[in-house]
Amino acid sequence: MYLSQKKNGKAVLFKSGAEKLLSIHGLVDRYEILEEIEDWERGIFYYLVKCILQNQKTGKTVTEGLGSCNSKENKYRWRWVTEKELPPEVNKDVLPKKVVNGEYGNYNLYKIVNDDIYSQVDTIQKMARERALLDAVLSASALSSVFAQDIDEEEL
Repeated sequence: MYLSQKKNGKAVLFKSGAEKLLSIHGLVDRYEILEEIEDWERGIFYYLVKCILQNQKTGKTVTEGLGSCNSKENKYRWRWVTEKELPPEVNKDVLPKKVVNGEYGNYNLYKIVNDDIYSQVDTIQKMARERALLDAVLSASALSSVFAQDIDEEEL
């Protein structure tokens, strides 16, 4: 899928669409991590990535884009669990919850701190790269007036 529903009146560009635009414009992408925080004791991870787009034939830099991602963003900081998955010491009555319609009826999901952020470090780094790519492609192709860059999966 190259794009999806509209956000603020614009189509949303996904990574696959950005890669297609790279191909159409004869560009190749290269990445540099400009800044990173990897605090394994506190579970805090942050990446600032630069995407450099170069002309495939000449190697000349066409544009650059920036993207960042961190473990304190909502989609990584929290996770939704069933009542059975709640730690015994947690009071479910004070937690945010949502009702989900499942195969066997409705059930509650509870929002808790993601205690397994370490398994998402690679995903967080890749998301920073993807955001940098989208920023660079929108700049190089002059399509930022047509496409929105970020969208949360929950908005789809």
